Amino acid sequence: MVTPGMDTNLKLFPGTPDRRARSAWERENGRWARVPGTRVVHGFEVTGDGRFGVRVERCPRALADAAPLPVPDVLALARALATTLAAAHAAGLVHGGPTADDVLFRGTGEPVLADGGLVPREAFPVAPEAAWAAPETVRDAVRDARTDLYGLGAVLFFALTGQPPHPARLGETAEEHVLRVLGEPAPEVDRPDVPLGLAKLVRALLDPDPAARPDDVRAELDKITGPVGPPAPSGRRVQVAEAKPLPDTDRRDRLGLVLGVAAALALFAAAPFLLLRDDPPAPSPQVPAVSAPQAPRIEVTEVRDDGDHVTITWTGPDLDYVVITAPEGKPNSASAESRDRTARIAVEPNLKYCFEVHGTDGRTTHRSAPHPIRAAKCTR
Repeated sequence: MVTPGMDTNLKLFPGTPDRRARSAWERENGRWARVPGTRVVHGFEVTGDGRFGVRVERCPRALADAAPLPVPDVLALARALATTLAAAHAAGLVHGGPTADDVLFRGTGEPVLADGGLVPREAFPVAPEAAWAAPETVRDAVRDARTDLYGLGAVLFFALTGQPPHPARLGETAEEHVLRVLGEPAPEVDRPDVPLGLAKLVRALLDPDPAARPDDVRAELDKITGPVGPPAPSGRRVQVAEAKPLPDTDRRDRLGLVLGVAAALALFAAAPFLLLRDDPPAPSPQVPAVSAPQAPRIEVTEVRDDGDHVTITWTGPDLDYVVITAPEGKPNSASAESRDRTARIAVEPNLKYCFEVHGTDGRTTHRSAPHPIRAAKCTR
């Protein structure tokens, strides 16, 4: 929800915090306001229909829409986010789970970190996203400065590759995904133009052992690029290193991924889309079973191919849904937003297709596994 001046957004939540939680949230917001490189929070609001929200600075672009980035931009982004997290940790604050959705860009190109803090995560608990979260967060719900460092590594991995460190695989259940995150290290950055020092830094930040993650990321970046200005003092808003402004042309076009419905684009701007490829993804390794909190499940139960239309039916929680359609050799598209759990999609008789159902509660996006028809092979 956006105000007429387009300077702020109202971020809505699925409930209303009690008086004690709201007071703690306000105090935490006041402390975050003194951390450089964070999105401005203007305060709490209740809509006319009783929904609770937080009024925040509007940032026109997000990392989730822009990656992969050129290496110089990633280095500038790394320094900016490292400065912000160092100042937050020095002030006794924890972000709680940085992902690409939390990295936004002002109109000047300056990156900002959004949605930090533990109070809202406790007021509105959501299972951590296995694709992004540190193993100890997935396993034991730990959120601290060390898990923030892992999140920084995950964000930089995404900025370089366009993928989180542990994306879900075709046909993989949520339980199998969690087990893989707990039993398998994050992959190496596979990009020929990435400096060895940067690749090593990302790998160190994503180390499964919290104690092995580097304490001073700025110092590690200095080894790669040389020092860039003095350390940012905590408790004072300063100008941090800037990533270059993103070009007006939407970089998602470089991936050949286009959402064809404006409403779906606004709702699912950060979603990874389906690709068709010939080789299936590698199988998941066998690792010991563990107990971990599970995110809401969206499961496709039926895909009926009628030649020129496909009817898709699924199960899932009470969310707003769109269906992403990926035809072989053509741009992706999205259905109109709906709370129904079935959709009828027009298709071409001789093409292979992959489908994926996305649902959101306004804060978090959940996705079904990709579903192929006509012998298509799907992956994210």
